[in-house]
Amino acid sequence: GTAQQPQQPIDLDQVRFGTVTVRKERLSVVLRKVTQQTGLELKINQAVLRRAGISLDQRVSVDLTNVSVDELLKALLSQAGLTFQREGKVVTVRPADREGTPARE
Repeated sequence: GTAQQPQQPIDLDQVRFGTVTVRKERLSVVLRKVTQQTGLELKINQAVLRRAGISLDQRVSVDLTNVSVDELLKALLSQAGLTFQREGKVVTVRPADREGTPARE
């Protein structure tokens, strides 16, 4: 017989969000929704953010269609002066470089 597979781990590189509309919601709230939908694990060092003067309570707005997980995170985090690195399901969030160096595409 075929054993019931545990829930397929979703391949985050394949995930597309149809339409994402966020209107002035707190970044922390939006990120929580994203992690619940995707199973992502966010690593955020609050102390580092505080030193950079960044709060996850600031409000963000996005209006996106057919975006990947990375594109969604980039759109949200960039508004707060943050950037991220994703390895599999683990996303490390950190302040973006102040020097204005463009993020590597």
